[in-house]
Amino acid sequence: MKNLLLLLGIALAFSSCRISADDIRFEEVNRVEVQGITLSQMRLDLGMGMVNDSRVKITVQEGELTVSDPQGDIAQITLREAVTLPKRSAVEVTLPVSIRFRGALGIAGVLPRLQGDADKLKVRGFIRAKGGGVNRKFEISDMPLQVFLNSIGIKDLKSLNLPL
Repeated sequence: MKNLLLLLGIALAFSSCRISADDIRFEEVNRVEVQGITLSQMRLDLGMGMVNDSRVKITVQEGELTVSDPQGDIAQITLREAVTLPKRSAVEVTLPVSIRFRGALGIAGVLPRLQGDADKLKVRGFIRAKGGGVNRKFEISDMPLQVFLNSIGIKDLKSLNLPL
C-alpha cells in the first residue's frame, strides 16, 4: 500500500511539472542589437517580451530553426545560450541568436531570396525547454515564415531593422 501511495505521489508531482507550448507566449521584439556580422553569419541579441503562464520556471535550453524556400535552405537560426523565464511572469528577456546564411555567397546570395516572394518562405526546427525537472522538445514543421513571425510578435522582417 505504501508503494502504491508513493507511486501515486510521484505521478502527481510529475504531472504538475508538465509544460506545454501554450505556457510560453512571445509578446514583441523591443530591440535588436547586432553583436557581429560577417558574409556568412550574423549574431544578434533580441530583446523580447515573453510570458510564462506555467507554475514552474521554464528554461529554453536549445533552439534551432531553418528558413527555406522551394530552392532549398536559406538560413539557420540558432539560440546561442539558454534563457530562463520565472514562473507566472511577463518579462523582457534577451534572446542571443546566431543566423548562418546558406550558399556560396553567404548573405549576398540569400538576400534576394529573403526579399522575394514571402509566401514561399517556410520555417522548420525545434525548441527544447525544461520546466519543473521535465525536458520537452517542441517541433515546428514547415510553417509559413510569416505565420511563425506573427506568432512571436514580429510583423515582418523589415520591422526588425536588420542591417541587410
